[in-house]
This record gives sequence, structure tokens and C-alpha cells, in this order.
Amino acid sequence: GNGRARRALIESGWSYRFPARKTKHLRHKEADASEEAKAVAWKAQKRLCGRYYTLTRAGKNTKLVCVAIARELAGFVWGIVCQEMPKLAVH
Repeated sequence: GNGRARRALIESGWSYRFPARKTKHLRHKEADASEEAKAVAWKAQKRLCGRYYTLTRAGKNTKLVCVAIARELAGFVWGIVCQEMPKLAVH
């Protein structure tokens, strides 16, 4: 796959070390997003933060956990893109 995309996903995976919360910055960034995209993004945030915690508490290597989180994140990103693309094509 694309090395830059892979690196971006892996780097993003590290942010799920912390508990899921909607910060002021996050609320500002999602202001223009559709309600469906916001729902999927929040579902991803909760799932991936919980998954990171669960896997690290089980004694898994944190680097491998981050790669697993990145793989799941790619699925959520793909889902949002597939959901939003038909709406963008109409406009």
C-alpha cells in the first residue's frame, strides 16, 4: 500500500492511547460534517480507545497494538468515505 497513507494511519493510531472525549478542538473540527459522519467518527473514537486499552492491558506489544488500531481506523475511514461520497457527487 501507499507508504504515506500507512504512516499517517500508524501515527494516528497512537492518539487512541487516551480515553475517548470530545474536546473543544474536536467539536470545532466536526462542525461542518454530516450527522451520520459524526456518529461513525464518535463510534470509532470510543471503540478504538477501548481496544487500545484492552489490548495493552492484556500485555500485547504497544507497537503491534498501534498497528492493529490503525487497521481498524482504516476501516472506519473507508466507511465514512463510502457514506459521504454519494452526497458530494450530487452537489
